[in-house]
Amino acid sequence: MRIAVIGAGVVGVATALALARRGHEPVVFDRRATIGEEASFGCTGLVTQGWPWPWPLGADPMPAWGSRAAPGWLGWVRRTTAGADTAALAAWVRHARALIQLGEDLLDPPQAHLATGDADSEDTPPSSDGLLVFWRHADDHDRVRERLDQLADAGLTLEGLDIDTVRSLEPGLDPDTPLARVLRIGQSFTAVPRQAAMRWRNEALAAGARFEMAHEVLGMTPGERPRLRWRAPDDEAPHEAAFDAVAVCAGAASAGLLRAAGWRGQSWLLQGKSVSAPLMDAVFAPRHPVFDADRQTLLVTQGGRLRIAGAFAAARASAPASPREAYADLYRASEDWFPGAARLRGQHQGTVQHWEALISRSRDGLPLIGVCGLPGIWVNMDHGAQGWAMAPGSARLLTALIERAPTPIEAEPFSPGR
Repeated sequence: MRIAVIGAGVVGVATALALARRGHEPVVFDRRATIGEEASFGCTGLVTQGWPWPWPLGADPMPAWGSRAAPGWLGWVRRTTAGADTAALAAWVRHARALIQLGEDLLDPPQAHLATGDADSEDTPPSSDGLLVFWRHADDHDRVRERLDQLADAGLTLEGLDIDTVRSLEPGLDPDTPLARVLRIGQSFTAVPRQAAMRWRNEALAAGARFEMAHEVLGMTPGERPRLRWRAPDDEAPHEAAFDAVAVCAGAASAGLLRAAGWRGQSWLLQGKSVSAPLMDAVFAPRHPVFDADRQTLLVTQGGRLRIAGAFAAARASAPASPREAYADLYRASEDWFPGAARLRGQHQGTVQHWEALISRSRDGLPLIGVCGLPGIWVNMDHGAQGWAMAPGSARLLTALIERAPTPIEAEPFSPGR
């Protein structure tokens, strides 16, 4: 089958690879000049077997086309994050883990992100033995204790660590920052998603995929042979062609394209941010992925740099006054926990990278994978902050659905019509 894949982030590239390996002819369209330029660019590449992040959601997300969120949506999220819906939380963990495990062979091993290409790099090899979750105050931990118990009951590997042990594992921790509770979540590591996506792209090309970069998709026409319209660089007139199927994997842009084609589903947008800076002294950098539960911020060492990501909030049109204000929580998290790790200030500010992107998610936090009610149009979207970890498994599930083959995992939890 000749299949158009819209989007060349980690989800779209993984989808192209899965389709090409099955003998299909995927043609990938993306408005950017190279792959992974938007939501896939500045993410941390965290892989965990069922840790829900962002958690809890602090603000009502913006619907993808600007209308108000459905009544009761935020209340539903807060009840779930408070532990009021035990069955829903357990199901989320189970289904998220199944999707991640379906593609885990394509996710980087913990050592894969150590190669920096810089012989003078002082990068300290990160540990592969789990994600550390920090609480500054015991009361904040105790307020979510019930939910943590539910996560453990659902199969997430949680281990409480004493503070002395944590400080021996992380010698760069600032002793003056309060640290009351720490959990270690097993089977967790980070990778560099864009580097892996480059490898997936090369494997997909070798298997017969095509990548049409700097090609902006203008619209779709559903049907037995769905049609795609796009604009190529330097061409005044748009192009149009029919395909055997169209797979929409365009992240935050997916809902707008689908809406224009007649879709009546809903997608919500969050704004994600990250700061990346070169290491000042690798001895004082985090050796594990570290999650600041109070600020909902993740700190990881990758390729000679410290990346601090999070600040998930409802997408808003107004621009922040300055990078330091917009990324204040991320700077504070770094300075609280690992003040000697990165070159964030003074003469080094020119090497600090600020990144933000819109991230789409579904109501229940699981991605939408499968038919969307428009003939010939398939979706692989709304992965939230878990796009990297779920991308290979999502691609394999979608490929099986397109082929009308038995699915390797239960498909109903990810159905766009659920």
